[in-house]
Amino acid sequence: MDNHSPDHTEEQINQRSARKYWWLLMLLPIGLAVGTITSLVQHLRKDQIEQEQAAFKVAVELNVQDIGTAMDGALVIGERNMESELGRKNIRSTRRFIEGVVSPGGTGLQFQKVKSTNIDEKTVYQSYVDITKYQKDKLENKVLPLKQERQVIAVLIELEGEKTRGNAAKLAIIPSVIRSLAEFKPETTLRFILAPARKDLSGHLADTRQQLLGEKETLLALIVLKEKPDATAAEANDWTTLSGDPQLLETLKSNTQFTQSPGSPLSAELTHPALLNEKAQEITEPQVNVALTAASQLRDMLMNASR
Repeated sequence: MDNHSPDHTEEQINQRSARKYWWLLMLLPIGLAVGTITSLVQHLRKDQIEQEQAAFKVAVELNVQDIGTAMDGALVIGERNMESELGRKNIRSTRRFIEGVVSPGGTGLQFQKVKSTNIDEKTVYQSYVDITKYQKDKLENKVLPLKQERQVIAVLIELEGEKTRGNAAKLAIIPSVIRSLAEFKPETTLRFILAPARKDLSGHLADTRQQLLGEKETLLALIVLKEKPDATAAEANDWTTLSGDPQLLETLKSNTQFTQSPGSPLSAELTHPALLNEKAQEITEPQVNVALTAASQLRDMLMNASR
């Protein structure tokens, strides 16, 4: 005889359904709590990372000790060229050296690496870092996803070079200037570019416009820092134009902004007595002092031109 009446069976089903929904109601707030806690932990971790990066992103005033140490380090690396494996290795070491000086521990100001044109069938990379009031954007397929128009002043150095005191000064001046500008928020973005190989001015200008600009960015000026080929009697301890548009340096020294029409950037190779291309086995204090002067002059000109 069946003791389970239809009414009794239906009651058991209803009880099981009620227990199931009760457990769901119990688990729902638990799930929400776990999700909230996870989200909070991730948010706090993000804040911690940003604070750690900000701790390194502090302007470091130009000083003799930093520039002297960087010049000594640059001189140790040795000659760099694209023809030999050792030369290419030294180029990569130089790039990492500069990036490390600017971004201790890989935090703070971050360099972005961009694939450059092949040189003698060798894949090479350029890298750059921005001093800007805008949030940092990473180049993706050579296009920056920008929301508004931006103007750019680019400062470029070639990593290829000989073991000279002028080359060592150039490799020391750039990271020192970048670090001194870490908290500067210019209206015009300052883009510092590390180019692996030597090229003429037109070649660097073409690479910069094709590979290092976003679709909503306008290049106002390209400044290529070059070693000084020889000393000039009674020369001023100041920046001079080697080649290109004389108006570029005139604008920098006049404490005014660039006003040329969009699509017509000024470009020039600039040099300084600190960059004298002479062989050196060690760096002297007077050489460091001249490099400090060059760095200070360059920083002031860039700040005035980009405000």
